[in-house]
Amino acid sequence: MRKKDAYSSLKILHDLNRIDRLRKNKSIVPKTIRIDLNTICNHNCKFCLYQENKNGLSSIGLNENMPKGKLIDSEKLCKLIKQFSKEGVESIVLLGGGEPMLHPDFEKIVKTISKHGLEWGIITNGSRTKDLLKYKNDKNFKWVRVSLDASTSATWKKIHRPKDAVNFNRIIKELKELNKNKREDFLVGLSFVLYKDNYNELGSFIDLSKKLKIDNVRISLDYSGGSLSQHKKYLDKSIKLVNEAKRKYNSEKFTIFNKISPRSHDIETKKNYSKCRFMDFSLNLGADLCVYTCCFGKYSPAFKLGDLKETDFKFFLKKDAKKFKEKFTIDLCPPCWYSGTNRVLEYITQKEPIHSKFIG
Repeated sequence: MRKKDAYSSLKILHDLNRIDRLRKNKSIVPKTIRIDLNTICNHNCKFCLYQENKNGLSSIGLNENMPKGKLIDSEKLCKLIKQFSKEGVESIVLLGGGEPMLHPDFEKIVKTISKHGLEWGIITNGSRTKDLLKYKNDKNFKWVRVSLDASTSATWKKIHRPKDAVNFNRIIKELKELNKNKREDFLVGLSFVLYKDNYNELGSFIDLSKKLKIDNVRISLDYSGGSLSQHKKYLDKSIKLVNEAKRKYNSEKFTIFNKISPRSHDIETKKNYSKCRFMDFSLNLGADLCVYTCCFGKYSPAFKLGDLKETDFKFFLKKDAKKFKEKFTIDLCPPCWYSGTNRVLEYITQKEPIHSKFIG
């Protein structure tokens, strides 16, 4: 069981059937659906793409139409989950938009996901970690990633700006409980978004995560403004620290994923692939029951593939999604987190190159 490759962009190469269909210019059913259960949050993180002020995606003209205080229609969603499974979707990621566990029908939704044989994971701010304990033995519940972003209570509070009584120490305590006596294939991860207010705690965050026996940590980069200018003071130093920590600590029991380097490269590098094939494999369902290309495109009309409020998923794939992809161009896209995967797909779906029998 290779836990250390949980975030590898090369994982996509294990799905040879879908890749072969794309190579033959045939449509495929997405492998993953990422779902916003709501647009409600009990935190207001400074670097959140969907935060309440005018930073994040709003600062570059995206996410200006996200409905506030929206709960996904759970009755309709449960019907869609059945359709997803029937058509060949394999996994669900619950995220936001908001804090997914604030949806009042959360339990009903995750039970429906497992009932129909779909694997699921969740990205959460950690404020409801205790409520995940009841699902630890659900074999379809594969992973949780908690956005912690700090190693001290003071920094966590400064960045996350919680609106309720949840505190850093409680999250740490509940993470310990979640990590006890768990299945080998169930991964508990933490994320750290590098930001001007927390970069000094990057090293201590990694040390804390290892002490907690977390399976993996994911170090990423604040996207506010869509440039690297705000990170220049600490970017190189942080990349060096992460790479040194990887050499020191990385193993099957504890893995550090460096997302800073590829993302800092992709923010200021022209896309060297012709189209977005990532959305063939993974689509985003908003709390408004509309389907979008990716986390950047959510709630933006230019990135909307269709509406599932009244439309059958099978019909959507054959008509709406196909029509959207035929006219969509990556010229519309901001710097992309999935450029690495798109570069791999660009290569693997093309015709076999000359001298392919020679390796090296």
